[in-house]
Amino acid sequence: MPYLIDDAIYTASAISILLGMIGLACVMTWPFLRCLRRVIVVQSVGAVAFTLQFSVLGASTAAVACGISLAQLLIALTVRDRGVRSALNIARLVTLLTLVLFTWVGIASLFAASGGIINMSARNQPSPMRMKTVFLIGSPFWLAHNIMGGALSALTVDLISVFTNMTGLYLASIEARKCLQGEVSDTVWRRVGILYGTFSGRRSGGAGTPGLSGPAAAQQECRA
Repeated sequence: MPYLIDDAIYTASAISILLGMIGLACVMTWPFLRCLRRVIVVQSVGAVAFTLQFSVLGASTAAVACGISLAQLLIALTVRDRGVRSALNIARLVTLLTLVLFTWVGIASLFAASGGIINMSARNQPSPMRMKTVFLIGSPFWLAHNIMGGALSALTVDLISVFTNMTGLYLASIEARKCLQGEVSDTVWRRVGILYGTFSGRRSGGAGTPGLSGPAAAQQECRA
């Protein structure tokens, strides 16, 4: 009999580790995706893995929160009407709070519920960048829950999630800055071209620089 118990514990641990690895792969992948639909698909796979993992570990509140997040992701993929989606979001929030009361085990449940509510808000964001930002706000609650519950693989996943989300936001900010600088540069050259065209037109009696527009002529003269 003890051998059977040991085998069951070993099997549960192996399954938990496998599910954690699947969830980890999803967490490491989605912050670098730009398409919101692909983000939701990858997150759905991770939500399935974490729901099953927390169930194996006996963390019922966390499993419920992950299960509800999975439902939210599936609805986001299939429901297009904003009114219907808002109603379903309210229903999910009520369901989450109700199930938290039934699975309440103290402060750990409070952390899981708080993290679940913030993550629910993150998945309603209209862009991946906003989603990453809100996920970072909710990460301390999940870190505290997993430390208290002894879910080492989930804790590792959360730490990596914080790192990948911050990295994704940093890379996105660099790209946005480059785009902004490009737009500013184009605007400056257009204005320089207008001034150059006006000045050269007055100087040459309106002939301007043959074959070149104002901005191009200005850039050519600057290079010269």
